[in-house]
Amino acid sequence: MTKSYPLQGKRIVITREKQQAKEFAEKLKQAKSIPITIPLITIDAVEKTKELREQVRNIASYQWIVFTSKNAVTYFFDLLQAVTKQYALPKHMKVAAIGSKTKKVLETIGVHVHFVPSVFEGDAFATELTEHIQSGERVLFPKGNLARSSITEIMQKHHIDVKDLIVYETKENRRSQEGLQEVIAMKQIDVLTFSSPSTVRAFVSLLEGIEWKQQIEGIHIACIGPVTEQAAIEYGMKPTIVPAVYTFDELVKEMINKIGKKERGNDDVTISTPSSSTSKR
Repeated sequence: MTKSYPLQGKRIVITREKQQAKEFAEKLKQAKSIPITIPLITIDAVEKTKELREQVRNIASYQWIVFTSKNAVTYFFDLLQAVTKQYALPKHMKVAAIGSKTKKVLETIGVHVHFVPSVFEGDAFATELTEHIQSGERVLFPKGNLARSSITEIMQKHHIDVKDLIVYETKENRRSQEGLQEVIAMKQIDVLTFSSPSTVRAFVSLLEGIEWKQQIEGIHIACIGPVTEQAAIEYGMKPTIVPAVYTFDELVKEMINKIGKKERGNDDVTISTPSSSTSKR
């Protein structure tokens, strides 16, 4: 029995924000592939307006706070410290988090997480969370400007008082347009990865006017989860790799499994994956 590295030499495009792409790129290197980072989005803190500061000062009026991403955690607590000079939540406030990486980030900064859903998906998360919120309790939801509204809508349907708090902005990274067009035109990539619907939208926008659908024929489209997958489908793509668990560790494993299964045929091989020490959303 011989070891096999299905991703060895494969050119894999990473489209997520530059700083956040580093960990993913390292996982791909461990799998012996060639990561190509083309950050299609930028993420920055929102302007600290008078209204935003006032909302943060009133944080004690909420009984729950909801985090659905690492970005939401990072930018909210930076904002909290800037406004209140403290880096801690009110003691009475309960914390809900979606995803193992989000939970881990919160615990790393000393925040106890009271609720994690059984399924790491927004609608299921919101539905399960409503069962834990008592009548009259208020919920604060720090999020990005492009975050889906379904979580808020589901809680509102259950007559829960929820307040969205936009703490960061996601924008297209126009500086990557030329690089993206060149890579797509070369037709020498094997996998195109998307980590969010915003990366999908940016991809399509930055290739406007180009027959990109023809240029990506035969390329594996890998999406972090079903929401991103649906965004890709809506733009005419055909995702072939979507992990059952929505993390980058699982995305790499799914790439290995799908590409390995296609290429190894009936050979008796052992598929090698990145070591757990470099794995960890």
